Amino acid sequence: MRAFIIILLFISVSSFSQNEKLYDSLLAEFNYTELLDTTLKKVAQDSNDVIALTYLATAAEKQYLENIALDTWQKVVALDSNNYKALSGCKRLLLKKDKYKAALLYADRMNDLKPGQIRNYRDLARIKYKLKQYEQSIQWCDTSLMMYSPNPMISDLKAHNLLALNDTIAALKIWCDLTTKHYTEQYARQLTFNAAGHQWNDTVQDLMSELAVIDSLNPYLPKMHGYLLFRKKEYAEAVIMFRKSMELGDSTAFNRRFMGMSAFNSGDYSSAYELLGSLKDLEQNNSLYYMMSISHARVYADTTSHRLLVNTYQKFFDPPFVAGILSEISETTKSIGDKYDRRGKDELAEDYFQMSEKALYKARKIHYSNKNNLRLAMLYDIYTKDLKKALKYYKRFAENHSDTASPNFKFSKNRIIRIKEELHFKVD
Repeated sequence: MRAFIIILLFISVSSFSQNEKLYDSLLAEFNYTELLDTTLKKVAQDSNDVIALTYLATAAEKQYLENIALDTWQKVVALDSNNYKALSGCKRLLLKKDKYKAALLYADRMNDLKPGQIRNYRDLARIKYKLKQYEQSIQWCDTSLMMYSPNPMISDLKAHNLLALNDTIAALKIWCDLTTKHYTEQYARQLTFNAAGHQWNDTVQDLMSELAVIDSLNPYLPKMHGYLLFRKKEYAEAVIMFRKSMELGDSTAFNRRFMGMSAFNSGDYSSAYELLGSLKDLEQNNSLYYMMSISHARVYADTTSHRLLVNTYQKFFDPPFVAGILSEISETTKSIGDKYDRRGKDELAEDYFQMSEKALYKARKIHYSNKNNLRLAMLYDIYTKDLKKALKYYKRFAENHSDTASPNFKFSKNRIIRIKEELHFKVD
């Protein structure tokens, strides 16, 4: 009888050993589908077979069947709460699903079983950050860095925690150090984005310049330098940096967008139109569309400009802004009318001058601006030759313009005198 029991035990152990060898063989040959099918059949026979469940979870995870994998790893943990591999599998899959509270339970249990695992420390730091437990996250970051100090990922995470706690200077110091040692896109971008508008702006600009000397063919460094200059409203200098980045091969939408905005703000409307007009999301971005259409009007002032400006006008609701677009439409239609007038196409010229007049009156109605009185005066004076109306609006502009030393005021006063003389002699 005793011998029979020993034989049964031997058969049982031998069977488990043989199964594990089969599972290992299938896993080594990357035959995940057969491994999944084999372990599923085994688990159907014995739902408490931890070894089969472990290989089933592994096979499912290898084939991105993450729900099956997570469910299976959790079954293993339920059967063996000290199974470190299963705990790690649960944590890993829960982190992929952004389920940080649930993942924390497994990470804590793993730390109880095997403290000193740097990967688990890193995950604990990340989980605490995602749960907005910033001080605790910093503690786990520091614990990791004590074990392995040259760890850029942990240092970067610590900087994010410090930034969340409003310790911007400490965060920037970390990113400055990371950028100096690595100057990868990740750290350079983080540093510049957070330094922009901050007292570190100049320091980071100097750093980017120094790194550009060391790595003169890296397009990312002038790109980030240009972004800092853009944020400081040094637009002409920003254009130079963005152009350098593009010459080094970076023609990304980021570069074209910020170089286009910089060009617009520095008065380089030709470059602004070319760059902003190349952006795919232009129709969805009202401010960029505005800059593009205004740039086209300042360069070409043609019927396409008019169409673009009308489209822009329909995108906005703020009265002062809308009035400004209407004023731009007026200037464009006036220029188109002038072109037709010089070609002797009087009727077409008159049509566009009337459009210019209507746009200005509409702009004044939506949001009054004294500058539009001057625009009306010049329209009547130079283009439609209606001197009485021109005189009326020159007077209005001069009466409401406080800066008597400005060129516009002096021009208006001079035209008032001249038009009065012309009208007087006309009567005679």
